[in-house]
Amino acid sequence: MEQKTRGGARTNAGRKPSANPKTAFTLYIEKSIISNYGGQKELRDFIYKTIKTKQHDSITPNSVQEQQVEHSS
Repeated sequence: MEQKTRGGARTNAGRKPSANPKTAFTLYIEKSIISNYGGQKELRDFIYKTIKTKQHDSITPNSVQEQQVEHSS
């Protein structure tokens, strides 16, 4: 009988590595802000949409700091 080198019924079964893995990120937001957006789901959707559009506008933390310095001068 052959001895298996991996677990599972099929070879290569399981989670595949991702090129851009997700990470958990926790925000503590006041209840009044959540209710202003219509609930948790609506606020979450708004945040995701905002992040996605900003990501394509090539805003990086360094460019945000540079903009803040320009405004305070």
